[in-house]
Amino acid sequence: MSAMYSIRNWFSRKLPQFTGAVTKLIVNPIVAQLVAAAGGALVGQFQQQFGSDLNS
Repeated sequence: MSAMYSIRNWFSRKLPQFTGAVTKLIVNPIVAQLVAAAGGALVGQFQQQFGSDLNS
């Protein structure tokens, strides 16, 4: 039984760290994709409004 208590205590101490790491792994790529999609939409709208030749 002491091994089970030890395992339970280990998980209760480490679970918040694991949760934070998993959240970073999942959320960061999603946020990056959202930012990239929004940036692409803004570029498209800018080009539609002002033309696609930005060098002139």
